[in-house]
Amino acid sequence: MPQGQQAAPALSITPSSQRPSLFGAAAFQKAIDVVAHYVEFSDKSSSWNGSQSGDERTETPDNNEELRTPLLQSHPVPSDDSTDTPEVDLQMPRQSSKAGVIPADQLTQQLHNLAQMDVLRQRESADASSSSNEGTETPSKDDLRAPLLLSQPAEQDTQLHGSPKVAAANGLEQLGSGLLDPSLLQQLLEDDAPPPDMPASPISHVEPVAVPLIGNHDMESAGQPAPKSGGSGWILTMFVMVAEMFGLGILTLPADFARLGWAIGLGLVLLFCLGTMYSGLLFSQLGSKVPHARVYEDFAAASLGKHGRWLVYSTVYLVIFLDPIIFHLTATQSLQQIFYQKNVPLWVAGLAVSAIMLPLSQLQDIGDVSLVSILGTLGMLTSVVIATLKLLMMEVKGPRQHEAVHSDGFNVACVALMDIVFTFGGQQNWMRYIGGMRKKSDFKYSAAVGSVFMTTFYVILGGVGYWKLGRDFDHSKPITGVLPEDMWTSVMNVGLFVHCIIAYQIDLNVWTDLALDFTTRRNPHANKSPGSQKLLWLVTSCVGIAFAASMAYVLPFFSTIMGLIAAIGDLSAAYALPALFCLCLMRHEMPRWEQALCYLLVPLSVLLSALGIYASVYQLILQAAGRV
Repeated sequence: MPQGQQAAPALSITPSSQRPSLFGAAAFQKAIDVVAHYVEFSDKSSSWNGSQSGDERTETPDNNEELRTPLLQSHPVPSDDSTDTPEVDLQMPRQSSKAGVIPADQLTQQLHNLAQMDVLRQRESADASSSSNEGTETPSKDDLRAPLLLSQPAEQDTQLHGSPKVAAANGLEQLGSGLLDPSLLQQLLEDDAPPPDMPASPISHVEPVAVPLIGNHDMESAGQPAPKSGGSGWILTMFVMVAEMFGLGILTLPADFARLGWAIGLGLVLLFCLGTMYSGLLFSQLGSKVPHARVYEDFAAASLGKHGRWLVYSTVYLVIFLDPIIFHLTATQSLQQIFYQKNVPLWVAGLAVSAIMLPLSQLQDIGDVSLVSILGTLGMLTSVVIATLKLLMMEVKGPRQHEAVHSDGFNVACVALMDIVFTFGGQQNWMRYIGGMRKKSDFKYSAAVGSVFMTTFYVILGGVGYWKLGRDFDHSKPITGVLPEDMWTSVMNVGLFVHCIIAYQIDLNVWTDLALDFTTRRNPHANKSPGSQKLLWLVTSCVGIAFAASMAYVLPFFSTIMGLIAAIGDLSAAYALPALFCLCLMRHEMPRWEQALCYLLVPLSVLLSALGIYASVYQLILQAAGRV
């Protein structure tokens, strides 16, 4: 502090939720905004830059007396019990004639008037509290938040009426060498904020930068880089995404190549690889545009309101209710293959899977299972590697038929197409990954690299399987169920069984939670006791297991069930809905080619979904009747 300048005493400001709006938190926020807009600081030189028109010189701390005025200044507050109320001049001084600059003395006078009104209001509140409580002084939450600025250790003999002791201070340090942390000031100006921990020593220098009043997730959408700390990077997100998406769909690819021909099958796999990459780009844009989104329906609500939510409920969430069928069926068939020497009936294996799932489904915290989900991924990789090696070492007896283009009819081709869609499905979970990322726009890299990784395995297993088996095998079963039976068959199916059980448990957890959310949890008169909630969870999860087991037993057609699930929700979740939401939220920010592509994706996805549903249902009817 320059010599000859007297230190200003500390200012005690006690916010109150009952304060008039003119002198409440909004008034102080407005005052601080004035400071932020009209005062410029220099971090290194602590100089005052006053750009003026004409030949006026640049003002520095040595020749500008306005700079030497502290940011917040007030007269000492009397510490005696006198009831005399100091008069406060509420007349606001006129604005300086300097263009765009309010002199510091006028700004200080305005803030001083506001502070004096708070002191008076604090005294009146304290007197009323003292008279009602017969002299007992109980500090309120607002009292505990004083003083606003504290730059020296507290003195023991300074006390306001009805308030705890307030420290004396020597005022703020020179402007440019000691600034109040903007986040701390913002916290103080919120009436409902808890009392912060204020420093008891002189405020250290804070670099004078513009601090936007937005959250970390909003910073990216505002054009600023998100903070580096907190959240995962795109590489870790890619591994998590692959762990969930790399699943049962790959087991149908040899049959898909056989039903479509190797050229059409390979072309569709590569096409949907590119489609998954572009879908990741759309999700990245939506994540940055709607930074608060954590689940898929948040996009829908931001785009189309309640109508968008119902679109998600009828497509994406419907897939969650159907997924347990495919997991139960695959676990049942893999259990039969593990004990292939015993020739276990389908219904016995199905009951065994149900018995295993019943206790596992009672783990309501999905975090308890997510930690072991890595075992499911390893089990799936083990199964795929062993299946590929068995195919490569398998002796081919007789010629095999291979065609670049093949057709067994329109319905069969549509089911094969939907199986490939299912192979790249899983977009209903992408919002959980994006919500946990440091930078949401980087998800496009996760989707791109993950798609290439998965496609490599898809092409290898699909191509090798079709090359070795040709068209002469049961296309309705996974590739693990049609290979020659031996010891490696059991090991391969153990890995598949572990993957299915863990994926089944996770999906059943979401299934049960959604079912309760749509039913009892929305009833205000429902019993909310812990015992009642556990009983409801038990009953609902049992219903889910019974539904999946019965459908898997009645319709044990792996490929066709998978195609039906993909047609109902996977196309919408990956292409139609993201494209529609992007058009609703950021159509004018997109280039024309991308607008045209999104306009094409929406009706094309809807058309393919309709055709896939029709073909899958038709094939299920034929297969159940034994006609194919």
